[in-house]
Amino acid sequence: MISSVSVSTTATAVLSAPSGNPYKFVAISNVGDTTCYIKVVPGGDAVTSSNGIPLAAGAAFVVDQDAQRELFDGGASAITASGTTTVSVQAF
Repeated sequence: MISSVSVSTTATAVLSAPSGNPYKFVAISNVGDTTCYIKVVPGGDAVTSSNGIPLAAGAAFVVDQDAQRELFDGGASAITASGTTTVSVQAF
């Protein structure tokens, strides 16, 4: 799966939880100009600019388990404090 998602000041799902086995690889890259904040923990409060992991413009968040252990099964969401950015997502 490869996608591009526009993220703004409303929490936006950038990666849905898998319907079967957990993801073995996830890369979320901020290819826009505005810092966004991501949340990769399922459930609980929605992502905000104060509880998310900051992902500056040009930065990436990568989880790669080398197929030894499937880990990523909760999906991810993102938000900006202001403005809009684009997040590129790859997962398998």
